[in-house]
Amino acid sequence: MVKIYYLSLSFLFVCSVCVSYAGESKTSGSIDYRFGYYMNDMENDGFSRKWPEIDFRPKYENGFSSGIHGYFEGKLRYNFSDKIRNRYILNEGYFDLYLNDLDIRLGRQIISWGRADTFKPTDQFKIYDYTDFTKQDEEGILALKADFFSPGFELEGVFVPEFTKNYIVYSEKNRWLPLTLPSNIPSNFKIRDEEDASGEPEPDLSSLQYGFRLNHEGRGFDYAVSYSVTYDHTPVYLDGYLKSIDTTANEAVYAVKPEYSRIQTIGFDWATFLSEYGLRGEMAYTLTKDRKGEKKDIDDPYFEMVSGIDHTFERVIGRINIFILAEYVLDREMPVRGDENQVENGLKHFLRQGIIINSEFKKDDTKKLNVKWIYNLEKRDYLLQPEFKFIPPQKNSSRTSKEIYIRADVLSGRIGTFFGTFRKNDKVEAGIKVYF
Repeated sequence: MVKIYYLSLSFLFVCSVCVSYAGESKTSGSIDYRFGYYMNDMENDGFSRKWPEIDFRPKYENGFSSGIHGYFEGKLRYNFSDKIRNRYILNEGYFDLYLNDLDIRLGRQIISWGRADTFKPTDQFKIYDYTDFTKQDEEGILALKADFFSPGFELEGVFVPEFTKNYIVYSEKNRWLPLTLPSNIPSNFKIRDEEDASGEPEPDLSSLQYGFRLNHEGRGFDYAVSYSVTYDHTPVYLDGYLKSIDTTANEAVYAVKPEYSRIQTIGFDWATFLSEYGLRGEMAYTLTKDRKGEKKDIDDPYFEMVSGIDHTFERVIGRINIFILAEYVLDREMPVRGDENQVENGLKHFLRQGIIINSEFKKDDTKKLNVKWIYNLEKRDYLLQPEFKFIPPQKNSSRTSKEIYIRADVLSGRIGTFFGTFRKNDKVEAGIKVYF
């Protein structure tokens, strides 16, 4: 099945090259150079305080005709001090076919479901690059998506022929997911990390993922119901073991075996306005393979919910407008059978009850201050992300534009909490991003 998709995509790409002269093509993209500096010294653990990085995102699109469109976006990222951050992939590459009441998209694409902001329980087809947890870096998946339109409604179907997962690097050199190595490995041994993929689903039709979403917009109340059959994109269980040890070469191989589980998710999301306030929310119930709560290494069925309110306060201080979005998050096993095992999976269920506040202070289109705060109401750890952005006025004759920014990641909490575990990763970052 996967081969059929790749062959189809290759065939369409060859056809696009042959007829590209007949369509309107466009090249664009961005180059982002940023320099970060970690506030805490972890050089004794092998982590540099300096963090220079360049991120190049070239884009190409072609409108072959009024009914066919192609889009390609690369992701080329190089970090001069943290090699785990290096990433070179085709982030998106798809073709659109527009019919009367039907749109079809085939290829590597980013699929977004739901109406919440940061925490989106119904968003079951999106994967992330987790080489830095503080950045919501989305990545595309290979899929076939079809949207059927009728007055007031849109029915979306998604079919994914292969298992998809978040990009996570398991290594003792990963400051965001350091491995705990066995104590019986001598300190003078060279450690080689290895990922054991035997816990992943088989690469055949048995791993097919699919989902449907019926969306309605109009009359002041937008809503959608959805159903999906997918896999956990983040491991539900992580097993590590010493695979081999060579006393002659003073080298050991430590293997990590992530376990993934099939899930079914029923979701509902909505958005409306009440006077000058925007209201939005999502809720989803996820059925897992362990419906009786008998296996500790598999999630029990769980319920997730987020409710939010937003408002723009105009000319609060001089000519500064303030936009605030506040959301409440709840993540609970339902029903609870025995001991809750969500606590054992901090990466997947790190915010079991919390609030997320996004705010923007804006005087004009050239200067913006954004502040994002994620606070855990249960364990009282948090992530605070202020960012100031300056966008110089663009000259009429120039195709390029740029933005200059400075931002910070502040993590705090007790030992054992999610954000508290990474409290030594506080960082200040400055950069310039050029669009062309």
